[in-house]
Amino acid sequence: MIWACPVCSEPLLLQQRQLICSNNHRFDQARQGYFNLMQANRKGSRDPGDTREMMLARRDFLRQGFYQPLVDLLSHWLAEHPSQELSMLDSGCGEGYYLQQLSRNAGDKMIQAHGLDISKEAIKLAARSQPDSQWVVASSFRLPVKSDSVDILLRVFAPGCDLEARRVLRESGELWRVAPADNHLSELKQRLYDKVQAHTEPPAPSGFELLQQERVTMNCELSSNESVQQLLTMTPFVWQAAKARQQAVLGLNELSVTADFWVQRYRVASDND
Repeated sequence: MIWACPVCSEPLLLQQRQLICSNNHRFDQARQGYFNLMQANRKGSRDPGDTREMMLARRDFLRQGFYQPLVDLLSHWLAEHPSQELSMLDSGCGEGYYLQQLSRNAGDKMIQAHGLDISKEAIKLAARSQPDSQWVVASSFRLPVKSDSVDILLRVFAPGCDLEARRVLRESGELWRVAPADNHLSELKQRLYDKVQAHTEPPAPSGFELLQQERVTMNCELSSNESVQQLLTMTPFVWQAAKARQQAVLGLNELSVTADFWVQRYRVASDND
């Protein structure tokens, strides 16, 4: 297993339905199949992360295939990876859609799939949908993961600590990062805000070297009120935008919106780089 004790950082081993370290710190498996490795003094709030409503909306929206070109690109990168056996960690995995798709598209590769999110509701949904993978509640800024144990660290619209990413990745490990590009959901934002700011390309992660970068842009034709509601509910706009404008969007029966992503593949830089 890749997991490390969040209390003392010793490796965790699975014994029956518990994760246990050499210092006898124990973590029970929830009935849904996941483990909660988030320490109470690091939560910051009672229920951190996205809500169940947001996660259900994201799951249902993504299952309709609106972001399929992004899945296809990540699956292509996985197929061309030279290793046949890979340990993959989706940090900030949400309800687990991308990890699930990559596991399904792995072909003859052996994928050890792991997902981590600060939202307990997200991990509950992920564990139900993909019980063969390993799921934990934890912070992406303090990964309860053994050093040098991960081949591919995936971050899709998720924050994280670059130093932690370097620590858990093997020497040949890669960080795959997906971030919004300039025009991502611009049509939706125009309906919600008086002034729309374009996304800026995120800075390169510290300690990594860029291997490959592609921009994926697609037009999503939402042809039902249900799809429009799902899109709005799964985004941070549902917390930020004025309620009156949200209600106007929620009443739409169709919406044409641009999905625009930077998809980046990094390797751990050597000490001489």
